[in-house]
Amino acid sequence: ERLVAGPSLGVERPDPPPSPFTVLFVGANVEKQLPLDLEGEMERMKTAFHVHFGAVNWKDFAFFEHDCQARATSMMEQIMGGEPTVLHIACHGEPERVHLKGGPLDSTKL
Repeated sequence: ERLVAGPSLGVERPDPPPSPFTVLFVGANVEKQLPLDLEGEMERMKTAFHVHFGAVNWKDFAFFEHDCQARATSMMEQIMGGEPTVLHIACHGEPERVHLKGGPLDSTKL
């Protein structure tokens, strides 16, 4: 039997996001870990939007919010309060937790 790609396989193209949509960039460098280039990573994301939508028009399509010193409580408040379309988390972690300022956050709480 041959499988055909479709909704049951989860490979259908998603609907486009509402416009403008919100990108929430949260990140954290923690002690005893190699520092991450959070500002550079965020700028690379913005550059990708510039390239895709145009340097002038991209702000009509996407709004960036960022917190490069994220704590578990502040991250969850921003997710619940802002309802971002795209959530980008930049931090160290393990399969069961992410490392944020003030301590790790268990992945089951995300």
